[in-house]
Amino acid sequence: MLKSDLRYFNSSDDGNNGNQSAYFSTGNYGGVNSGRGKVDNNLYSGLFLYSVAGHTFGGGYQVSNGSSDFPWLNQGDGSSAYITTDMQIQKFARAGERTWQARYSYDFAKVGVPGLTAGVVYLKGDHIDTVSSNRTEFTGQSEWERDITVAYVVPEGPLKNVGVAWKNAMWRSDIASARNQDENRLIVSYSIPLL
Repeated sequence: MLKSDLRYFNSSDDGNNGNQSAYFSTGNYGGVNSGRGKVDNNLYSGLFLYSVAGHTFGGGYQVSNGSSDFPWLNQGDGSSAYITTDMQIQKFARAGERTWQARYSYDFAKVGVPGLTAGVVYLKGDHIDTVSSNRTEFTGQSEWERDITVAYVVPEGPLKNVGVAWKNAMWRSDIASARNQDENRLIVSYSIPLL
């Protein structure tokens, strides 16, 4: 089975963001060494997945054009953007960024262990435009992230729909003022079927 996911976002200034510097947002690096400016971003992405006999292989590419980062409502850690590169640690949607990704996952139901799944995702972004904490402009920065997930959902019995997942992520970058990150998450869940 082949699946595709194609997305396009056109984000531009509106209202006060377009004409009053007090309303400029962070993440604009088009010759503005403060890192604040008008929203100006076009984001194109494509993700293709091919599934066969429990295996899922995927690959994708994304381009973030314009002088600003892709905007999204930032509600702190855990905020999400509706883009195919929104990963455990980073979003890969900075000004000028070009990102490719590779994915692989396996459903162990095919070998007699229903409910067990595992997967890995690797993303590499480059051509990033940004400003350091001392207001120095940088171009051509890069970042990468590798995420591993192992999950199990009890398929039947008294604990049916109880799930446990381990997610490990590693992010590395040469972006000024950024620090490398490693993260582990253990998630326990329970799904309630409504119908």
